[in-house]
Amino acid sequence: MGKKILNVAILISAFAAIYSQYVKNLELYNYLKPLTTILIIAVVVVFGKRKPKKYFITVLTALLFCLLGDTLLLNNNYFIYGLASFLVAHILFAYSFISLNGINLNIRPLVVLLTTGIAYYSFIYKGLGELVIVVGVYILFILFMCWQGINLYIKHKGGVFLAIAIAVSLFLISDAILAYNKFVQAFNYSGVLILLTYWLAIGIIANSTMYLKNTK
Repeated sequence: MGKKILNVAILISAFAAIYSQYVKNLELYNYLKPLTTILIIAVVVVFGKRKPKKYFITVLTALLFCLLGDTLLLNNNYFIYGLASFLVAHILFAYSFISLNGINLNIRPLVVLLTTGIAYYSFIYKGLGELVIVVGVYILFILFMCWQGINLYIKHKGGVFLAIAIAVSLFLISDAILAYNKFVQAFNYSGVLILLTYWLAIGIIANSTMYLKNTK
């Protein structure tokens, strides 16, 4: 029952944060955004299985870097530091997936992801300015993370692995929307879409720690 209550609290906090951003109540939003991520972290801390140990620890650490990134991105002056925090988070998420069964070298998803990633990078390139290299590196790591998450599902098929595959795809979509909004053209409801896909992504990954078993 506690799991359901906590996840409902996450949903309430997330929707309140999204609404407060939409109506430009930034004072409230600045509290609710990190609070929502803290509640997601609480899922892992309170209900996550300690085994597989590497998966538990790495996911928890990755989520803490997400929280740091969330906090830094509240101030546009700290965008590069927020980006760096999420880069570390993606590396840790990728490692958490690899820790379950080693690196998975199924190439087909990688071809699709790289093709999409290169095309999108080319699309946003003109707006990147001095962040050309930084964003390029960031894209490579999130694609790698997404590749390993999707490959887990291809190999193991179970429901929790499908959830992980959906989560990493949502993370990719969230960052793609953020990049378009920041580097190409700002548009209405971008904040809603970015936050919704982002919190769904990390919420699903957090909940996966309750159901995963050793796969080796």
